[in-house]
Amino acid sequence: MSIAFVPLPFATVSLSLIGLMNGMSVVLSLALIQEHVSKEMLGRIMSFVTLTSFGILPLAQLAAGLVAEAAGPELVLVGGSLLLFLGGAVGLMSRTLRQVD
Repeated sequence: MSIAFVPLPFATVSLSLIGLMNGMSVVLSLALIQEHVSKEMLGRIMSFVTLTSFGILPLAQLAAGLVAEAAGPELVLVGGSLLLFLGGAVGLMSRTLRQVD
């Protein structure tokens, strides 16, 4: 709901696209996990995915806050953007990930 109060149209469109792509990537990644993990290990793998998705988030926010306090929010935003870009590049360079059906 807060997206309606963003004063820049570009930011509104960007946030909408980010939300849409994030939802699509979550559905795709969970479907791939459920398809490729054996039934015996699925519960363990899904609990690990949940832990890394939600359990580590507060620690990452704490670290980002400390870095922003020490070096400024620009460094956090640029550093986070670089990490996301590098993660995507690693995924694109992986033949195994590119050929997952």
